[in-house]
Amino acid sequence: MAINLISDLLDQFRGATLTGVASALGESPTRTQAALGAVIPAAIGALVARASNADQANGILEMITRNQFDSAESGDVSTAVKAPGGISNLMNLGGPLLSQVFGSRSDAVIDLVASHSGVSRASSSSLVKLALPLILGLIGRYVRSAGWSATNLMTLLGEQRAFLKDAPPGFADIMGTEDRPTVRPEPVPRAAAAVYGAAPSRTHRWLWALPILFLIPVLGFLMGRDYQAPREAVQATLPPPPPGFMPITPVPDRPVGTSSEPVVPFQTGPFRIQLSAGARGVSKASADELRKVVEILEAHPRARAEVIGFTDNRGRAAVNNRLSEHRAAIVASEIASHGISRSRLTVRGFGGRDPIADNATPEGRELNQRVEIRLQEE
Repeated sequence: MAINLISDLLDQFRGATLTGVASALGESPTRTQAALGAVIPAAIGALVARASNADQANGILEMITRNQFDSAESGDVSTAVKAPGGISNLMNLGGPLLSQVFGSRSDAVIDLVASHSGVSRASSSSLVKLALPLILGLIGRYVRSAGWSATNLMTLLGEQRAFLKDAPPGFADIMGTEDRPTVRPEPVPRAAAAVYGAAPSRTHRWLWALPILFLIPVLGFLMGRDYQAPREAVQATLPPPPPGFMPITPVPDRPVGTSSEPVVPFQTGPFRIQLSAGARGVSKASADELRKVVEILEAHPRARAEVIGFTDNRGRAAVNNRLSEHRAAIVASEIASHGISRSRLTVRGFGGRDPIADNATPEGRELNQRVEIRLQEE
């Protein structure tokens, strides 16, 4: 399931958080919310445009780590805004990021946000600065969960193109994120290519082939005669079968379900799966456990699997729920890669619920960042 960064961030600007930001800007909550609805797509659109290759994506990752936007608490709007001096700190952090994210289009974005929402240009500028650290923080957290790499960042930002279509008018033009039609070269007419450089035909050019045509039947007769005799000789010299010889009768195919091999016993689980470092796939230690799940599903075609992701208790609950669902989706894809239909798999994210270890230690938190597979027969 694709992660919608825009809706994730907008959902966090609610209630007291939105009121606090609006009060700091001297704007109404309604106009502030409208401005955020323009700021967030503009910033994400700019980052999408700036991550078209691995080098650019690595530049964004370096910007996130340099500003320490990749911690577990990053992207939690409520915590950042309500902290002492939080709004001022966010604006101070976001000031230098304006040119790094928007380049020469910073002023155009600020003007368009003000025009779209009705806030003052000063408020628009402040809101853009405030939002940038939060956006980069949330991106950093998702990439950290999936695996810190340019590829995972490009995948995450590439998924946002589908959600940027709902951005306010004009922003796609400014950020250059609209899809452009592909220009295909016109095919060269085949007739023109055939005529070009063609030599004039002559009616008598085929006469030289007449002797070869007469020789073809003769050659065919001689070749058939040469090879027929050895074949007959070989067939004639085959020894007779020895006494007591019994021909082998082919064994017919067994009908489905009559194999002599034992059926894999059904187990419900839960089967606990740990992801590899960077959450790029199933860890080597959990490979056997996942193989067991696949074997049960193959042996019991009516069985279904519920794939549930979990996190530790750090960070905001809403973000943890999405992260855990993302982890579960990785494991479900691994199962499907073995030929199990996705219609038999249900993916869920339970966030920090049901810990199996102490979250106060790094080892406990690592154990809690898991995926469980529970099987059930219909």
